Amino acid sequence: MPNAETTFVDRHARGVTLHTTIAAFVPPFAPSNERLQTTQFATLLDDAKNANSQASAAVDAYSAKVAQRTDLATASKQRATRVLAQVRSNPNWKTHREPVERHVAKMSSQRLSRPKPPAEGEAPESEAKEKRNQGERGHAEMAQHVRNIASALAKIPNYTVPSEDLSVSAIDALATTYDSLNREMAALEVDLDRKRTARKALYDGETGLKETMKSIKDAVKAQYGTKSAQYLEARSVRL
Repeated sequence: MPNAETTFVDRHARGVTLHTTIAAFVPPFAPSNERLQTTQFATLLDDAKNANSQASAAVDAYSAKVAQRTDLATASKQRATRVLAQVRSNPNWKTHREPVERHVAKMSSQRLSRPKPPAEGEAPESEAKEKRNQGERGHAEMAQHVRNIASALAKIPNYTVPSEDLSVSAIDALATTYDSLNREMAALEVDLDRKRTARKALYDGETGLKETMKSIKDAVKAQYGTKSAQYLEARSVRL
């Protein structure tokens, strides 16, 4: 089954085919509705192509950010494990281990899915949407665990590290980066939905590609006749 991006590209290609067809008619195609003229139709096709590019770019941006955050989640778990090992390495810090151990354990047990971009026309109450929301909550909790670890480390007297990336400031910065990525993911989902909505209007709105192609076929039928070669050719192009 073709995905939504491929479907819209195919629909645009069929529109281009119809435009090429009517542009070659002799005598020239002369609809009474200016919106159906070849120049106006070409502009609509350009807009539709641009909408495809924008939606496709939004999908790619979402997928790239998913991969980036997945890497960050893995790196955060690894860093937290190293922090815990550092705390355990000093007997003088034994009374401060518990909060660090607790949050590291929660991070280790956190199951994080790698979400796919929202499906075209996905319902707000769909199972896929709920699963993605659960994943977002999981990543928000991960960021909070990292920040809680930083807070716990800040309470350890004379906490020293062999590597700067285990310092309180570095762990706190890691949490900030995680929070930022979570916000970016939410913004990218909104942007993707906005661009798909705009594209949907260009293809399926009252003056969109589908209705325009139907009207062009009617105009060809009116101008050249039902049995004409022009109408038969235009009619053969699928919507």
